Amino acid sequence: MKNNITIPTTTISDDYHISKIINWWRQLSWGHGAIDKNDLLRVLVWYVSKWVTTFDWADHYTWVEELYGVLRKKIANELGSEVNKKIKIHTKCVPDYDDITHGRVNKQYLEKIIDRSLMRLQQDRLDLVQLHHRNYEMWDYVQVLMHMKELQQQGKIHHIGITNYNTTATKNILDAGVSLMATQNQYSILDQRPEKMLTSLCEKHSIKILPYGVLAGGFLSKKYLWAPEPTHPMENRSLTKYKLIIDDLGWRDYFQSLLQVLDSIAQKYHVSLSDVAMKYIIDKPIVAWIIVGCRNDRYLDRISNPFTFSLDSQDLQAIQTILDQSNGLEGDCYDLERNTDRHKNIMKYNLNKSPDCSIGRPD
Repeated sequence: MKNNITIPTTTISDDYHISKIINWWRQLSWGHGAIDKNDLLRVLVWYVSKWVTTFDWADHYTWVEELYGVLRKKIANELGSEVNKKIKIHTKCVPDYDDITHGRVNKQYLEKIIDRSLMRLQQDRLDLVQLHHRNYEMWDYVQVLMHMKELQQQGKIHHIGITNYNTTATKNILDAGVSLMATQNQYSILDQRPEKMLTSLCEKHSIKILPYGVLAGGFLSKKYLWAPEPTHPMENRSLTKYKLIIDDLGWRDYFQSLLQVLDSIAQKYHVSLSDVAMKYIIDKPIVAWIIVGCRNDRYLDRISNPFTFSLDSQDLQAIQTILDQSNGLEGDCYDLERNTDRHKNIMKYNLNKSPDCSIGRPD
């Protein structure tokens, strides 16, 4: 494990400092394997000591909020009490689909979810709360965000963001007077949908795009170069999701051609194919940070690599030549996942009602 790794930080509004790499904790939720809390604590301490100080999850990621609420005290014991001022937690508010369709998502409903997150995390204020999409036609998402703005004014929320909203919906929110710090969307060298319209809107309103899926659940790695095409079912829901994206683009021709180009660039700089895929996105002007899911120490010695080299014009042209061979994914951000049955069928829509979501606090 390298000892000289330090992840750069970036400053958003009002001196809001976060790391350029955000650790995504979905992989600690149910369905992604067993968790060793002692090992996780060791990894967390290492991450924070190297300035990976920002973490992303959602209120329905089973027991993750409670798990961190316990570990944050142990982290402070290891690194000092001041460390908790550096750590930023980005969570999501994900109302259940049934509650949306029955008109139950009002201010009281939202406040209950926010208060539950505050209790689990053992914090007085949530750093960033991102409202997740469900169905544009079945709920007044603008009114929901206005309620969230009221909770922000009460001091329960520092910043407001959104997740998986397309450009039209984002504009509706901004036109209503809700200030957004960030919009979290799938954005990678595979998924260029934000560049159709969303990036220009975000630039106009000084909103940062927070990309997830930058490595497509691990598909953007040398492991899959020349590999036989995997078939469903996949190992976990994340791989299932991103395999559907690759299916839409083409595994044998387009995806393999892209991996070849990324691997060639990686060899040029003595880094990994994944490093090049991350670098391509983190260099976008509209991107302040990227999300990478790491639950153990397999990637700790490589996580700073995207900051050790620069892509030159030849690299970017080689990548663009491959991208130009495809029309890309259909529609605006998340439209495929929202409207297409083969994508919708892998989603879970009432996770806050899951028994796992309300289990007792971990030891």
